[in-house]
Amino acid sequence: LYLLPFEWAVKKAHTWAIMSSYNKLNGTFTSENGWLLGQVLRVEWKWDGVVMSDWFGSHSTAPTVNAGLDLEMPGPPRDRGQKLIDAVNAGEVSRDTLRTRTLNVLRLMERTGALDDHSVWEERAEDRPAHRALIRRAGAEATVLLKNDAVLPLAGTGKIAVIGPNARVARIMGGGSAQLNPHYRVSPWDGLVAALGAERLSFAAGATNHRFEPVLRGPFTVDYFDDPTLSGAPVHTDTQDEAQAFWIGYVAAGKVDPLHFSARLTGSFTPDASGVHRVGIYSAGLTRIFVDGRLVADNWTTWQKGRTFFEEGSDEVVGEIALEAGRAYPIVIEFATKDFATLGLAAFAAGIGRPLGDEAIAEAVAAASDAETAIVFVGRNGEWDTEGSDLTSIALPG
Repeated sequence: LYLLPFEWAVKKAHTWAIMSSYNKLNGTFTSENGWLLGQVLRVEWKWDGVVMSDWFGSHSTAPTVNAGLDLEMPGPPRDRGQKLIDAVNAGEVSRDTLRTRTLNVLRLMERTGALDDHSVWEERAEDRPAHRALIRRAGAEATVLLKNDAVLPLAGTGKIAVIGPNARVARIMGGGSAQLNPHYRVSPWDGLVAALGAERLSFAAGATNHRFEPVLRGPFTVDYFDDPTLSGAPVHTDTQDEAQAFWIGYVAAGKVDPLHFSARLTGSFTPDASGVHRVGIYSAGLTRIFVDGRLVADNWTTWQKGRTFFEEGSDEVVGEIALEAGRAYPIVIEFATKDFATLGLAAFAAGIGRPLGDEAIAEAVAAASDAETAIVFVGRNGEWDTEGSDLTSIALPG
């Protein structure tokens, strides 16, 4: 049952690469599960492609190589390199096994033309009508209608109240690596407006469903320093569109050690409503955020490991500040790396939002009372359904 979709991908789609998952199977990490990667994939399915780990999903050297993991991701690897040389010299990995792992990678390079063409290709995405039709069909066929007491399809000309934060956002993907850049997306609200007309519709959020405060939008100027103390002159300056970053491998045009640097982001935030705002920040590293010169969220002196960034980052630290609508407030975010035992990555995300209380619920109730039909969109967003860790509960946010 669980293997069948992957078997179809191998035998029908003839995929060239497969990624091992984060979890364990029968007590063994899939990246070092010889039965799964060897017996099932190579022997029973007769597959000759490349098996790569999910990002940071490798946990050993000899066990993964012997089980059938060809490529550790991301690079540079943590469990290969000199560790693999030592494992071969110690007899833990045979030269024949190493040759097989190497040939699998070379075969993929040959299939993609990388052995002959060393060009750096620009990323592209094909927007084809056939693809759009398939996506629409898959979405429709995956939808389950649990009950319909003569409500659908919508008829008449009465008012319709559209309620819930997910109504105005097209939640078409999960979290983590399931979030891609679609060619187009249509939110439930936009679809209803197109089908029924805006004059029949009213909207009320009622509540929020985000796990973290909404990410701050830029632009931000980023100054990089070649030590974790923000001292001296910046060695590199860049810009970015959002107050979040995931640094690994190549940072600041290669001018800093990716595990030993600091950065200062400067920008501004203009609220669209007056009142108390929540300022949140979480990070794999030390962080703090200043609004109008005031330290509002301190994740520097009180940093504690939490469940973000592959469980290498902190939980969100939140502070509150009263802001006036229409005024541009200076924002300063400071980041510094710290030592991590496992992954050694550097990352952060910062956001500002307004808490919704009883007034928002009352507004939603009033909208529903004034309408002939109420359509309520409930659910989480991609901040909850992510990768690298399991949900602690299936309860809805709020």
